[in-house]
Parts: sequence; structure tokens; C-alpha cells
Amino acid sequence: MFDEPRTNLDIIRDLIDKVKEHEWVEHYQRCGRGCCGEWSTRCDSCHADEGDYAKPETYRQHKEGCQLAALIAEAEAYLRVEERLADERENPPEPEHRPTSWERVASNG
Repeated sequence: MFDEPRTNLDIIRDLIDKVKEHEWVEHYQRCGRGCCGEWSTRCDSCHADEGDYAKPETYRQHKEGCQLAALIAEAEAYLRVEERLADERENPPEPEHRPTSWERVASNG
């Protein structure tokens, strides 16, 4: 499936992408008699409707306390921190030069 070795960051990134692909799911809601119905898209966790794409303030907004939205936010925050730490390991900052005692004496003289 994967040719190269994968890091934990790669795996978590892929997991987040998969969860987001299935965050909003289409459901068919039947009428009371069961003879007709309509399709709607909603979150499986909090059952919030997807909303209108033309209204960004309400489009794909989870209800307060949605566990899926919280999990995605936590995973993305974790990923940001881990990516920053991995970048610092690969590209460490230059160490700060601290003058030696001889350099301090020479600069005062």
C-alpha cells in the first residue's frame, strides 16, 4: 500500500483526512407514512444539518459540544505541535553565541 516508511505524523494526518471525508454524511429521512422523503447531509455525531453553502456563517457548523468536531480540533492541534517539533529537530536553530570570559575582558580593555 505504501512504498516508503511512514511516520506517526503521516498516519495521524491520514486519519484526520479520512475522518473529515466522513464528517458530513447524507441521510434519507422518510415522511411519517414512509412513502416519500428527502435527502439531507448532517454530522453523524451531533446531527447538525450541513446548511447552505451560500451562507458561510452557518455552512457546516457543528452543534456545541459535538464530540466529532472536538476530536478533529484536538487532532489538528496535536498535529501542528508535532509538525513544529519535527521541523525543529530537522532544522535546529543556531545556538546563541555567549561571549567567553576572555572576550568580555578584551571588549572592556
